[in-house]
Amino acid sequence: MVCVVPTLSIVISVIFQMRAVLLCLAALVAAAVAQQCGQTPIKPNLFVGASAAAQTGKAVIGGQPVNAYSWPWTVAICTNDWFGNCNFQAAGTVIGSQWILTSALVQGSTLAKDYRVQSGVYDESNKHEGTEQVVGINGIFVHPGWDLNHNDIALLQLSTPLRFDQFTQPICLPANDVDQVQPGQYQWFTGWGYTRDFQFGVTTKNLQQAQLYIDPTSVCQSYYANSIYDSQLCVGTPQKTTCNDDVGGPLVQQPKGDGTWFQYGISSYRAKNCDAAAVFTRVSSYCPWITSLTGIQCI
Repeated sequence: MVCVVPTLSIVISVIFQMRAVLLCLAALVAAAVAQQCGQTPIKPNLFVGASAAAQTGKAVIGGQPVNAYSWPWTVAICTNDWFGNCNFQAAGTVIGSQWILTSALVQGSTLAKDYRVQSGVYDESNKHEGTEQVVGINGIFVHPGWDLNHNDIALLQLSTPLRFDQFTQPICLPANDVDQVQPGQYQWFTGWGYTRDFQFGVTTKNLQQAQLYIDPTSVCQSYYANSIYDSQLCVGTPQKTTCNDDVGGPLVQQPKGDGTWFQYGISSYRAKNCDAAAVFTRVSSYCPWITSLTGIQCI
C-alpha cells in the first residue's frame, strides 16, 4: 500500500478553498435572513382604514382595528409599576431578534431594567393572549444628536432574543426610500394611541391601523413653525393623523408588491389636539447608525 502525503502547498490551497466556500455559504445565509424580514404570516386587511374611508373618532385618528396579529413587528413598550402591572408607554418595531426600533422619547427618567417589550400583542390590556412574548431590556441607545425636534430615534436591546413565529416577525429597513416617501403617496401606520385629542380622547386597547398621506414638508414646517429636516417626514391630514401614545409607531409599505414590508418612518411628534399632519423620523437617514449598533443592514 502506497500512502501519498500531500505537500504543504496543497494543504494550504485546500484550506483556502474551504474558507472561500464557507464565506460564500455565510453570505448566502445572511442574504436568506435578510429576505425573511417584512413577512406577514397573518395577512393584514388593507381595505380597513384605507385612504378612501375618511372615518374619524377612532384611534389612530381616522383608523380602524387591525386584523389581529397581522402587523407582527409592532410591539408595545411598557413600564412596571408597584403593583406588577406593565403600563403602556410607546410603540416600537422588531428589527432583529434582540433589537427594537422606536422613538427617543422612551428614554425619559425610567431605567432600562424597568421596561418591558411585548410582541405578538393585539389587545394591549390583555396580558395573557397566549400569543405574546414579554422580554426585558438591557440597554436604551438614543441617537446622540437627539433633541425635541430632531433625530428622534432610539434602539432598545432586549435581554432575551425574541422567537420569530406567526405573531412576531422583524420588519425590513430601506436603504433607499426616495420612491416611497414622495408627497401624495400613502403608507400604513399602526398604534395604540388616543381616539381623539388629549383632553377628550381615550386610548384604544386593540391595535389600530390607518393609511396615511405623505405631505410636502412645507405643510409641517408651516404648522409647527419648526424646520423640517431631510431626515423627517410630514405625514397625515386633520382627519387622519397620529395622537397621544402613538409615539414610536411604524410607518410601513410594500415597495415591490411582493409581500415584503419595509419601515419608512417612526412616529415622532404631532399637533396638540391631534388635528394636523404629524412629523415622523425618516428611517433611511439613520441606516449607518442602526447598523453600527446592531449589525442589521438596511436593504
